Amino acid sequence: GSRTFKDFNPRASISWQPDANNNVYFTYSQGFKGGGFDPRGAGVNAPDLDGNGVRSDAEIAAFLSFKPEKVDSYEVGYKGSLLDRKLFVALAAFRMDYTDVQIPGSVACTVSGLPSFCGVVSNAGKARMQGVEFEARANLGALTLSGSLGYIDAKFQKYITNIASVPTDVAAFRKVQNTPAWTGNAQASYRAELGEGSLTATAGVSFKSTTYQFEVPNPYLDQGAYQLVDASLIYTAPGKSWTLGVYGKNLFDV
Repeated sequence: GSRTFKDFNPRASISWQPDANNNVYFTYSQGFKGGGFDPRGAGVNAPDLDGNGVRSDAEIAAFLSFKPEKVDSYEVGYKGSLLDRKLFVALAAFRMDYTDVQIPGSVACTVSGLPSFCGVVSNAGKARMQGVEFEARANLGALTLSGSLGYIDAKFQKYITNIASVPTDVAAFRKVQNTPAWTGNAQASYRAELGEGSLTATAGVSFKSTTYQFEVPNPYLDQGAYQLVDASLIYTAPGKSWTLGVYGKNLFDV
């Protein structure tokens, strides 16, 4: 089978700068992810729509196809350089309304007489994601501090699936995959002169809250909340002609 997907994606933004160091903005945009045919799928599960006992190419194509996903995005925010440009801050609030969310999955099937799993992409219905993000960076001479914090409330508002051949809305029992509610990081970096070169020491921590791998929560597969600590020590030669660094990742082996 074949299909053609077209869409018009407008974007509009307005900003206000009371001075060179402060900016307030609002942005609206539309997004589009084209539909298609699941390349992992197999037509053995396609329903015989006309009841003639034969799965036609059109019936298989209809079963393996999925609709485009669309999103309306809104964001309002502020960015500013304060305290004689020693402090930078950014704050944003956003909302995204999705329709026909594309959900990749697998279903049991029989291929060449052997039990297997066949890929299938479905369109769940509606989802909403909204949240806030904060970022800051302070330059205190040789010491630089930075960090960010993000919160996102992601929910399905409509998720239709067949239960005992009956279309049922199970949105209340589904999670948006790979979207932790909380994320953040903090970092401190100190630069000291060493001879004609310099030595920079950096340490930081990042974290994520629980992340769901699939729409149906599974304690054996989902990633629990965790924190990672990294550090580095870097020597920069005079004139920045070369550098030598030691880096440590996930120092506490989380």
